[in-house]
Amino acid sequence: MSCGVELTNETSYLSSSIKFILGDARPNLTSTESKHFVTQRLTFDWNYILCHSDFSADIDFNENDRSIWPKLWAVFIDCGCKLQECKSTPIEFWLWTNCVEELQGCYAQLQRADSSIIPLKSALLLTSIFENALGNVYQLGNWNVPFLLKDLLASEDLLDTFGKLPMFIAKSLLGTPLAFNIRNVCWHGFPAPEEIHPDIAAALLVLITSFGEILCSSQITACPPRPRMDAVTWNSFLPSLTSTGFPNLLDYTDKVREVITTSNFIPKTHISYWIHAFNSLCLGKHGECIMLLLPALEHTLRCVFCSVNCCPHRVLVAEQHTLYTTMDEILDQFFVNSEGVQEKNELPSLFGKKVMEMLVDVLHNFEGPRLRDKLSHGECHLNQIPLVVSNHMFCVAMLVLLKLESTKNMELENALRSVEETFSPKFHSISLLKSQTRTVFKKIQTICTTFDSNNFEGVNILVTDEILKLLSTVLRFSKSLEKCSDDIEEHIHFYLKNHIETLYRTKSDMSLIGSLRKIISALEKACDNCTSTLNYRQYCLNQHVLRSRQRATFFRILEFVPSFQIVLNCILLIVMIQLHTLQEVFVK
Repeated sequence: MSCGVELTNETSYLSSSIKFILGDARPNLTSTESKHFVTQRLTFDWNYILCHSDFSADIDFNENDRSIWPKLWAVFIDCGCKLQECKSTPIEFWLWTNCVEELQGCYAQLQRADSSIIPLKSALLLTSIFENALGNVYQLGNWNVPFLLKDLLASEDLLDTFGKLPMFIAKSLLGTPLAFNIRNVCWHGFPAPEEIHPDIAAALLVLITSFGEILCSSQITACPPRPRMDAVTWNSFLPSLTSTGFPNLLDYTDKVREVITTSNFIPKTHISYWIHAFNSLCLGKHGECIMLLLPALEHTLRCVFCSVNCCPHRVLVAEQHTLYTTMDEILDQFFVNSEGVQEKNELPSLFGKKVMEMLVDVLHNFEGPRLRDKLSHGECHLNQIPLVVSNHMFCVAMLVLLKLESTKNMELENALRSVEETFSPKFHSISLLKSQTRTVFKKIQTICTTFDSNNFEGVNILVTDEILKLLSTVLRFSKSLEKCSDDIEEHIHFYLKNHIETLYRTKSDMSLIGSLRKIISALEKACDNCTSTLNYRQYCLNQHVLRSRQRATFFRILEFVPSFQIVLNCILLIVMIQLHTLQEVFVK
C-alpha cells in the first residue's frame, strides 16, 4: 500500500550552475596533455600554477566568474593523473590532520577506483577531515573555532598561515556558499555518485597534502586535535540505543536489500548510496555505512518533503542566493515557501510523530549522537563507530521507506513497526529529565534501605510536623491524587509513566526544562554526598574508631534520613508536576 506521494523523475538533482562546474567546465584533456601542477609527492606546485594557469599571486575568489573553472579543472585533472602515478604515500604531510589511517585508506581506494561510489565516498570523508584539521590549525592562535567551514576559510589567520593562492584553491572547492561547495553538495546528498569525478576527490586529497607541506615548512608538523567522539563516548549511547529494541538487520540482509531495490522512493540515481551503505554495514564498516546512509536518507526525505509540501523546485541543489532544503528544514514544524510565507510542514502528518522523533533523536537532539554533525564536521573517527549505532540509524531509515510503501517482507516490517509503536526519545531534554528523576528516586530509596534506622540500636525516627505538612501540601497539588494513594512514591511513578510531547517544544519550554534538570542534578549531588558521608561514618563505626560525639552525630543523621527522603521526594514530585503543567499548556 502506497502513501499517495509521487516523486518527480529527475535525471540529476544538481542545479545548472553546479552541473556546469562538475561537468561542462571540465576540458577533454588526456593524461598526456596534463601539465605539472602537482608534484610527485602529491602536493600542488604553487609556482608552476602561477606561471601556467593565469592565476595571480594575489587572486581573490569571485563566485560569479565562470571562466576560472576550466583553468581549475586543468589543475584537478593533473591531481587525478599524479595520484595514479604516485608510488609512495606522503604520510609526513598528513600528520597535521590526525587522520593518517583514514587518508591512507582513501588514497588506496582512489588509486584502485574500482567503483563509481569511491569518488563520492572519498569526497565525503576528505571534506570532513579537512574541515576538522583546518579548525585545529586555527585553534593554534588561541581563537574559538568557527562552527561553519565558510567562516574558517574567510579568516585572516589562515590566510596568513597558508597564503592567498592555497586559500583560493580551498575556496574554489569548499566555499563560498554562493558558488560551489563540494562539502555541502555531497553531504546533503544532491549528486549521484557518477556526478563526482575522481579528479575532484583527488584534488581534495592533494589539497590536504599541500596544506600539510606548507605547515611542515613553517615547522608546524602536528596540530593538537580538539576533543572528538571516541569509543568511550560512543559506548555511552549504547544502553539508550539498545533499549529501543530495533532488530539486528544482519539477520534480515536479503529482506533489507529487497526493500532498497524495490522502493519507489529512492531515486534511481541514488540507489547505489543505499546499496553500498548496507554492504558496509554487513562488512562491519559501521562509520562508512552511516557516512553514505545520511546523505542518501536526507535526499529521499527531501524528495518526499518537496512532494507533500508542493514545492518540487526545491528538490534541486540551491542556486545562488537561495538556501538549501536541508535536514533542519525537512524535520521542522514549518517551512518558508517561495513567496516568503511560513507554511506547515506536512511531513510529520505523513510519517507520524514517532518516526519524526526517531530522526530528531539521533540527528538533532543536543545530547544525542547528532550523527550528521559529528561525521560531516570530522568530529569522530569512522572506525570507532559501533554496530549498534549504525544498525539503529539504518533501522530508522528502513522505517522511513516502509512508511512510504508497504512491503511483502512482513517479518521485517512487523519487527520495525513494533519498535515504532513503543518508541520514546532517548536524548531529548524531557527524556533525560525523566531519566534523571528515576535515577535520583532510586538513590533515595537506596539510602533509606541501606541506612534504615531500625538496623541501628538507639536511633529513633524523627519526622517533624513541618515535614509532614510539606508532604500534605505537595500531595494536594498533585493531579494524580484521585488515582494514587497518599504514598508520594506512587505519585512520582504516575507522572514518570505519563507521555510528554517532545517534538517542536518552544524555547521557553526548553529553558524551563533545563532549569528543572538543574534542580534534579542538585538533588542527585545531595544524595551522593549523603550516601558518601553515611558510608564513611558507618565504616568508622564498624571499625570502632568513632568518638562518642561522632557516634551521636552519626545517629542524629540517621534519625533525619526519613525526613530527608520525604523532602527529596517532594521536590521530585514538584518537578514532575511542573513538567506536566507544561505539557497541558503545550497541548492546548
